[in-house]
Amino acid sequence: MIGAEQIVLEEDNRWAGQSFQKLKAKVVADFERCYLGELLTRCGGNITRAAQVARKHRRALWQLMQKHGIRGPSTIGSESTEAPINSCQLADPLNQDPIKPCNIT
Repeated sequence: MIGAEQIVLEEDNRWAGQSFQKLKAKVVADFERCYLGELLTRCGGNITRAAQVARKHRRALWQLMQKHGIRGPSTIGSESTEAPINSCQLADPLNQDPIKPCNIT
């Protein structure tokens, strides 16, 4: 059995004041945006095809696109104040450093 004295945790101030719910929402939003960008790029902007590949109803995919400000193929990687979606990286929700590019296979 492992006792409490055997568990060594490094102090991590990045968590101070951050709720699980807030950090999770950030990670999920980053994933959704990145996934959509990769998916739409791979499908040539064809929303119907992208919905089929993602195994989502087309309307649900469209709503997710609207949530993230993706209006259609013409907005992929252009006229955005954020990084282009087709080259996005998921960020560490605590310090905003890129973790790795997301790839859809």
